[in-house]
Amino acid sequence: MEGMRMVTDPKRLVIDLVRTKLSQNSATIGPMNLELADILSETWKNSPDWHCLDWSMDTITLVSRVAAVIFVGKDLARNPDWQNLTITYTLNVFGAVTALYRWPRFMRGMISHFLTESRTCIAQVNKVRTLVTTIIEQRSLDDLEAAHQDDAASRHEDCIAWLSDLGKHEKFDMGAAQLALAISALHTTSEALRTVLLDLCKNPDLIDPIRREIKSCLNDGVNLAALSKMELLDSVMKESQRFQSASVGIERKVMKDTTLPNGVKLPQGSNIAIDASEMWSAEVHDNPHQFDGYRFWRMRQAGKLAACSFVSSTREHNTFGAGRAICPGRFFVANEIKLILAHVLWKYDIRLKAGYSPKLVRSGFYAMSDLQAQVEVPRRIVNDDLLL
Repeated sequence: MEGMRMVTDPKRLVIDLVRTKLSQNSATIGPMNLELADILSETWKNSPDWHCLDWSMDTITLVSRVAAVIFVGKDLARNPDWQNLTITYTLNVFGAVTALYRWPRFMRGMISHFLTESRTCIAQVNKVRTLVTTIIEQRSLDDLEAAHQDDAASRHEDCIAWLSDLGKHEKFDMGAAQLALAISALHTTSEALRTVLLDLCKNPDLIDPIRREIKSCLNDGVNLAALSKMELLDSVMKESQRFQSASVGIERKVMKDTTLPNGVKLPQGSNIAIDASEMWSAEVHDNPHQFDGYRFWRMRQAGKLAACSFVSSTREHNTFGAGRAICPGRFFVANEIKLILAHVLWKYDIRLKAGYSPKLVRSGFYAMSDLQAQVEVPRRIVNDDLLL
């Protein structure tokens, strides 16, 4: 088509999408809210008796389904093949990268066609393309049928539709764009959710005050404004992020020889990282090694708005990065986690299994929550108009 140009890397469109369509978009809240009501009943169950969760799978499934209903729409979000592809693809990519690094750089392009790890990723990419193409073709047929019947075409509020609008003058790989969203949105968000839930299990005195806040904020409906009013929940999320953060906040590669103002020389190709230890400094926080869910709530009450929000980034707390490279999806992530926590805490009690203590897993600069945690829940509210 005349004027059409090829987009070889869909990441640019994905970044544009996140900045312009996904962040702080009120259209995302309703579908996520409805999906949460269904997925919790399916995975966490409605039993009033205490029962143990399949911790790792049940938490990532929550995040994956809730995100997917915005990324690809309800039908594909509930497709088991889609869920398996998006959850496992990121892990398989890292496995393939590790395998390729065993070979010289000049051989990696050729070797990638033969390594089992790479072939697995290639097969998954092709499957994703097929599933997305099927959805797009079906929508086109539905729109044609609506036109023949003089009906209004259905307006889809999801990333397939938004990406199509953003890239309507370009050719791009919708399947690759969806996998880029999955890589950036699923595992880190699931880790953040697990961390908060485990911190709440260890600090159960916070749960009732959060429930009161949830009830107060949602009385007028589930929307962006209601989520933004959940200041105690936001504080607990940020404290959880602070308490178990990486020991570095930002990693960069030096692209050319650079001399810093203090005379330190950074050779081209060097890998550098920004120290994040101020998050646990007594000069910044009182009792920094104690979990305090009200820490950032008190900062908010004191008017320190630039530093207290979960999505804010400062010199002392730069988990989301800084400058031009700051995470563009942090607003969507914050709303997603808040909404999930509102459903979980309102509808379920939650605790660690008696005698079990979660184990923090450290790897280099990074820390991960216990993927094998033994967490128990009963359903406390089955039918309630506050959250469907």
